[in-house]
Amino acid sequence: MTKYLTWALAISLLLVHTVAYSQGLAPSNYDGFETGDYRNFLPKYAGESDAFVRPRFSVAETAPIAGGYSLRWAGDKEDEHRWLLTSNAFYLRPPLTARFDFRLDAPLVAPNSGVGLMILETYEKLTGVWARSEGVELVLDSVAGGEVADRRDLDARLTPGTVYTLAVSIDGDGVMHARLCETESGRTLAELCGATIVHPHGLALAVDEPAGVAVQVAIDNVRVEAAPYRVRAETWTRAPLPYFVTLPRQGDVPQAEGNWVGAHGLFRDDHGYHMWYRIRNNEIRGAGYGYAFSEDGLTWKKSDRNPLFIPDPQLFASNEKITVRKIDGKFRAWYTIDHREKQGWYTVHASSNDGLEWEDHRIVIEEPRSKDADVVYVDGTYYLYAISPDDTSFGVFTSDDGLEWEMRNVIPMRIHRHPSIYYDRETAKFWLYASCSHLGMHRAWSTNGIEFSDFEYVWSEPPVGIDDWREGGIDYAQFRTNPHGHLLDTHRNLIMIYQGRNTKANNHPSWLYHGSERILMAGYFSGLHVGIPTHVAPDRPYEYERFPYDATAADGLSVQASSPGRAVVTDWSPDKPTVLAMEIRGRRGDRWRLELRDALEPGTIYELAVQHEDEDRWQTIERNRAGSFGDNVFIVHLPRSGPQAIVIRRVD
Repeated sequence: MTKYLTWALAISLLLVHTVAYSQGLAPSNYDGFETGDYRNFLPKYAGESDAFVRPRFSVAETAPIAGGYSLRWAGDKEDEHRWLLTSNAFYLRPPLTARFDFRLDAPLVAPNSGVGLMILETYEKLTGVWARSEGVELVLDSVAGGEVADRRDLDARLTPGTVYTLAVSIDGDGVMHARLCETESGRTLAELCGATIVHPHGLALAVDEPAGVAVQVAIDNVRVEAAPYRVRAETWTRAPLPYFVTLPRQGDVPQAEGNWVGAHGLFRDDHGYHMWYRIRNNEIRGAGYGYAFSEDGLTWKKSDRNPLFIPDPQLFASNEKITVRKIDGKFRAWYTIDHREKQGWYTVHASSNDGLEWEDHRIVIEEPRSKDADVVYVDGTYYLYAISPDDTSFGVFTSDDGLEWEMRNVIPMRIHRHPSIYYDRETAKFWLYASCSHLGMHRAWSTNGIEFSDFEYVWSEPPVGIDDWREGGIDYAQFRTNPHGHLLDTHRNLIMIYQGRNTKANNHPSWLYHGSERILMAGYFSGLHVGIPTHVAPDRPYEYERFPYDATAADGLSVQASSPGRAVVTDWSPDKPTVLAMEIRGRRGDRWRLELRDALEPGTIYELAVQHEDEDRWQTIERNRAGSFGDNVFIVHLPRSGPQAIVIRRVD
């Protein structure tokens, strides 16, 4: 009977283990442009012209290299082009190999025209390779058009219609290899080697086109093999491909145009996730509002009815951020308009029965500067935070009905920032975030929603990529909340859905061509999570093997190890007899310390038992009585090396 129970427990743990390992998100590290756009990339001008230059990238179904789409560059013979189609969506921890396939659709007639692959630390410090018409050139720790570190001539010119593969590898010691080969045969045409000090933050697909030359090239199958994926605990991390971009730009405006989605508001209810966002294009700063829905917060579908509404262009010059809440079954929106007659930014309120058809639009805050409002509803009171009464302050307003507002406080910010707010029931605090500045993102807290603590640093934009704008690449932060704006996650584990801002650096004549914003996702995680393999080491934060999106947090559990090891929580059930089941990989004699807080029945005896993978029996290591706060500490010196199961269970 005992043996039967042992095997039953082992089988049940195996089933839990199998299910648990499907938790979180793992990176694909691949983009074949099958979404019909290049949403994971940003065109960045790297040429020497001081004139306004437009990128010539597109994604088309015409003669794709693979699948249904390929990226295309179609030159115009007029401008001098050197572009880096840059992405920080790929995981690039060395040792790494990045590669893509390309096909020339016209000869490279100029010796200095070509196609390249770059690994970037910054735009001024990159390493990569150019495939020119007659040779291959190596660039080391320089700019894209910098000095050539090495070159190999080709035996024959690159042939239009042939598919080639261009690859760059960087090992853990900074040794870099570049290779050009024929894709179908695998035959190497040229290979180069060098040393680099670049710390990878992004990659770029590069095109070099001198004035008077029209390069025609198709690119596909961008992929990266890198060191094992890791997400460091207690720091903000962008979601991996293919979840990096939550909401791409408008489909009805060409990719080269400066169209945006962003300045959004969202919440989750019993049906799923709802997002409303500001639409922006090259003709008007605000072109109305759109709506998107998602069942899981990962895959979004834009409404066929977009734009839902456009503020009267005769009265309003533009529209900005929108916030939507659902109170007592009614959708309520607060959005910003630029008033032509009153000369200022004003907050407008509208209502809806379904979140799609909106009515009763009216200005509700008459301050001539009341911009980009975010709203929460707590215990019968509406709290609104906006850029007000000037461009470098946050105004705090309260209301009983969401229509009549009273200013309760002014928070000096010293520079222009955008506010975001949520209420956390667990901490009984309002959390106010300030984004969009060269200082990065900061946050403050309040117990009454009116007076706030000092702001503390949260996060900054990356050196390269879709959200790399130095004046605030991480903007309009939104968090997973209920319809009232109350946090659904915990302050220890947060998902942020934000507008990534950037600039193409192409001498744009005005903000109309500033960039191509889209909505991205990032996470901040701490502790252990069910089903997420976690690396544990002395005096270092945890590192997760998967992005712990929607993984159940083992709140109250912490683990320490005397030497590096790996742990996976397969079950966490404080309300059941077996509180914890986990797998540990370590070395014989390693000391593991498991601390549980507010997770046990006070005064009850619990035991820690270990089972090695090739054993049937469980070995009880320690028995302890839970403290008055449901806490206890268990110490185990691993009896064997390799994987072993651990349980903490109640002793009846």
